[in-house]
Amino acid sequence: MKYYRLKNEIETVTILYELDRLYQIVVEKNDEIPVGSIVHGRVKKIDKKARLTFVDIGEKEDAFCAEKTGLKAGDDTFFNIRKTPDEEKFYTVDMDLKLERNSSLLRIIPKKSGEFEIIFEKSSIGSSLKDEKRSGIETKENSCDVKTNKNLFDKNLKYERILLEKWKEIFSMKNTLPIPKIVYKAPTKSEKIIEEQNAELSSDKDEVVVLLKNGKQNFERRVDLEKGYLYVDTLPYMTIVDVNSGDYSEFFDSVLNRMEVNKDAMKKLSEIIKLRNLEGVIIMDILKLPGKMNREFLEYLKSEYEDINFHGITKLGMLEMTIKKTGGEKITAEKISSLIGTLENI
Repeated sequence: MKYYRLKNEIETVTILYELDRLYQIVVEKNDEIPVGSIVHGRVKKIDKKARLTFVDIGEKEDAFCAEKTGLKAGDDTFFNIRKTPDEEKFYTVDMDLKLERNSSLLRIIPKKSGEFEIIFEKSSIGSSLKDEKRSGIETKENSCDVKTNKNLFDKNLKYERILLEKWKEIFSMKNTLPIPKIVYKAPTKSEKIIEEQNAELSSDKDEVVVLLKNGKQNFERRVDLEKGYLYVDTLPYMTIVDVNSGDYSEFFDSVLNRMEVNKDAMKKLSEIIKLRNLEGVIIMDILKLPGKMNREFLEYLKSEYEDINFHGITKLGMLEMTIKKTGGEKITAEKISSLIGTLENI
């Protein structure tokens, strides 16, 4: 896996690719707070009718929290960046705090009276911190419980201790931190992908231009398949996909033909979802299958595509699915043309 970066005063574009195909394109605003970051913010107001808590998280940035917090206007605490601005002008925050380092994840769960429960999701260390307003900070730390083989434990333990110390440092400054303040900046989406894929930085812009030109068809409204074609219409809050078989006919049994086209369509759609950064609700008008085969197809999808939430197939043959929203720019055919033009003029 390789990646190429284009950066201007406003945004950074990361183009990831392998061999002869595009893998993913990520557009990130240079001044954007990454998803997963922790900010020390102050509640500005609470809209009880809309059940929203509005939070000050920066000089130019506001956020809202759509869950019950138990906070009131003027309260300050830590918030997790859940979603960056997209169609909305606000960040979305919650109180599901997390610190990550390599394969270790420290989850920090706010409790009443300023207490926090701390859980390592992939480890065996646990502790709790309690904020006592009059007496300062009381720390309760459980002893280390080694449950894994010693040879495999040491590396994870090192990262877990780093995360625990980081949270203790953040928590100890709670009453002296400025508001607002980013106390933990999470890796950006592109940084996470680069680390996960062990991608290498590329300087070959000509190679990238060729890949963008060859892959541009995946960003058009009509996308051709090996077996049929798709129409993909991206609306502000929903994506609608229409599956067509075209002239495809491999089997004598038409039902088997339709099943093959549906599988091929979903394979291509999963690629398109990643390339275009599609999120939220996706409705796919699949080719009609008998009831039993609908169930088989749905089970196949759930086992094959773990990053997509499949909710069922309606009587009209509509496959309903959702992708978790994290924000970020949707990548269009126009954006690809713009990138090609920029690269060719460098």
